[in-house]
Amino acid sequence: MGRPRLSVKRDQQFGIRLTDAEALAIAAAAGRRGMPPVAFIRSAALEAAGASVAAAPSEDSASTDAVERRSELRRIGSNLNQAVRRLHQGREDLAELRRLVEEVRDQVALEVAPR
Repeated sequence: MGRPRLSVKRDQQFGIRLTDAEALAIAAAAGRRGMPPVAFIRSAALEAAGASVAAAPSEDSASTDAVERRSELRRIGSNLNQAVRRLHQGREDLAELRRLVEEVRDQVALEVAPR
């Protein structure tokens, strides 16, 4: 399940640096709108530039829930990768790895379940 392809490719990048406080403020505002921080930044910058901005995802609970589930799945996946690395080094308990796999399975089931 990937992102839908864009009709116009975004191949231009701008690099910015933020303080921890700035990054947290942006992440919180993006989360309230059910958007990833990068999409929020793009939308805000285009709006400030006076360019037309595509409609942002609605703030309904279904959109917010999906963003939260994907975020949780990324965190679990990261933990799973670390556990597999430790397992290969002989420092991880197989029971912990099984628990993480079950978490991934549960989150994926939520994400792909028909709505």
